[in-house]
Amino acid sequence: LKSTDLNIIMISNEIGMGVVPAFPLGRIFRDLMGMINKDIAAGSDEVYLFTAGLKQRLK
Repeated sequence: LKSTDLNIIMISNEIGMGVVPAFPLGRIFRDLMGMINKDIAAGSDEVYLFTAGLKQRLK
């Protein structure tokens, strides 16, 4: 992300704020999505969280 002059917008669901998935595959998916979102946020200049139509700047 840092190696381009383009403005890139990425959208992802935040699935780690809910209940713990009942099945192992669901927990693996939740954990992988959390790691991917964290890595994308680390390489981004700006990060926002939208909840119920409200924008919250995280970075």
